[in-house]
Amino acid sequence: MTDLEVRPARPEDARELAELLNQVIALGGTTALEELLSPQALADAYITGPAVISCFVAVDRATGRIEGFQVLGRDRSLPDDVADIGTFARVGGTRRGVGSALFAVTCAEARRQGLRAINATIRADNSGGLTFYARMGFVDHSVSPGVPLKDGTPIDRVSRRYLLARAMLRPGRTLHVVFDAFTVRLELHTADRLRLEVIAGENKGFSDDVAYDLKWLRPDVAVMSWQERIGSTITHVMDLAAASTYTTVTPAKGGFLRLEGRIDVVEA
Repeated sequence: MTDLEVRPARPEDARELAELLNQVIALGGTTALEELLSPQALADAYITGPAVISCFVAVDRATGRIEGFQVLGRDRSLPDDVADIGTFARVGGTRRGVGSALFAVTCAEARRQGLRAINATIRADNSGGLTFYARMGFVDHSVSPGVPLKDGTPIDRVSRRYLLARAMLRPGRTLHVVFDAFTVRLELHTADRLRLEVIAGENKGFSDDVAYDLKWLRPDVAVMSWQERIGSTITHVMDLAAASTYTTVTPAKGGFLRLEGRIDVVEA
């Protein structure tokens, strides 16, 4: 959006961000936070603290007012290459697209730092938050049932994940490609060698070590192809933002197969 400037948060933003966030907390229902923060506490948690990976603010160019901010942080409950995200928009703000403008910059920074995924934990009664993260491409990962608020009220916490495309295909990753008839495990050993194994369904137990080629068509779309020792040729067109693949197989014995499947990243 041309009327919004997205930039890194600075320590001098702490007072305005604390005011913004405390209004969100006081309103209730849209954040798991329940205690108001001082400017120093906010800076420690979201701008300069050791757990902070990045923090960006969206500034109205016309007024200079901060309309929202978004933070990525480390959480001991998450793998090292998965960051936790928090997004906060000004109560009563009229600027549309604040969250999406922030997320575009946050994603670019997460990719630059080599993160694999972003986690969002959302109160189950926060319909706006659930809708926002779904619109950004987050998918359900887990639910923590009945987490009590300060007054004892139990509220489920919904965890959703956003997979950062290039990190999904980094050497060392393991993927499960799930088709209707079978599931293939792909272990990416190097930038051009992988091991594959059919772990369920038709041809279960077949495995091979192959040289593969990987080409990126867009930041979140890649083509991966290889030829197996038996002569079959496989080509995957992977939409990593949607965690899906359109796959063609030319079997050594002849014929041509078109398949659609789901891509699951196996947690380390």
